[in-house]
Amino acid sequence: MDAARVPVFLLDENQVVRKNELGSLAEITKYAEQRGLEVRHVELKGLFRCGGSDAYDEWVRGFLGLSEEPPFAWEDDGAFTLRLADSPSELERELRRLNDEHASARITAGFCWPWSKPTEDGGLVPDVRIEDWSMPWNNSSDKYVQGSPPRALWATDPGASIRWAVSTRPRDSSMTGPASSSVRT
Repeated sequence: MDAARVPVFLLDENQVVRKNELGSLAEITKYAEQRGLEVRHVELKGLFRCGGSDAYDEWVRGFLGLSEEPPFAWEDDGAFTLRLADSPSELERELRRLNDEHASARITAGFCWPWSKPTEDGGLVPDVRIEDWSMPWNNSSDKYVQGSPPRALWATDPGASIRWAVSTRPRDSSMTGPASSSVRT
């Protein structure tokens, strides 16, 4: 709060990347009020990570038990499509096909995999491995590497269409069963 004259916090209390992260609305409000600062809470509608699909956001919250509403069967809402694949390789092929058709499709991986720096020759290390399939994490560099955008641009650069985003951890490193994808149409 001391870093800016008017600090602005964008929060999703159900989305935490690291265990030791702080910043709930209650914590921020308490800290500000102890210092005599005014707090204005503004509820934002629409989420970047799901193309603004309220239906998908509600489905995920129900599926993960983060809502008072029970889980429900997914129905395509026209803004977001959810599909299952039998393997990561099948998932990647389908997402590449969809991106070729101008959809916005991403693979997501967990923060539980290592995130190696590019190799001496500039290559990316395929840190994420599931059975016989592998892919590098996001580029940790501040410059393009093997067509992968710099770390600050992973979510917005068109070249990142099949690169990774931060999501949840797999059951274990030899995870089997269907892989999931999400596609914004």
